[in-house]
Amino acid sequence: EADGNSQSANKQDRFWSTRSSQAVSSIIEPFPTIYWLTHPYLRTLISKLEISDQWNVRAMAERLKNSSCEGSNFSALGAMMKAHEAYGKERWELLTESDQKEVKRRGWEGALGQDRGVAGITIKHKNAAAVKCLHAHAAHYLAGGAENIIGRWVMEEVGNMIEQYAASS
Repeated sequence: EADGNSQSANKQDRFWSTRSSQAVSSIIEPFPTIYWLTHPYLRTLISKLEISDQWNVRAMAERLKNSSCEGSNFSALGAMMKAHEAYGKERWELLTESDQKEVKRRGWEGALGQDRGVAGITIKHKNAAAVKCLHAHAAHYLAGGAENIIGRWVMEEVGNMIEQYAASS
């Protein structure tokens, strides 16, 4: 007869591992993204932006480095750093205390710790100007990450694209 602690440990082991039909296979490190853009039309429009010269991730990183928030002394880069920090903190706080311990035990803090921001950007070294995925930024912005300047810029341009399409129809 198993006691409550053994059952709890078995549930935890099942949660954190993948199983094949014969044995436990290797553990898969979790991905740091917590918000996903799922609307097919928005995904398509943002994909079009990502392949354009003006909106690709390199162009957006350059714009971020050279911009300040309209009507404010607060820099876009500073706002994006706050967005990355808030994202990492939120992701960490979504985990239960036992999940946080398991993440630490398995050495997954590099992927799930508070040092990773939007799209898994490493923020340890104040890397706020890095941009990996416009979809991830837009999803974070739409989920309430108002300080995500990249997400705001992307969604403003998506709005422009939709208005242009509507005007031409």
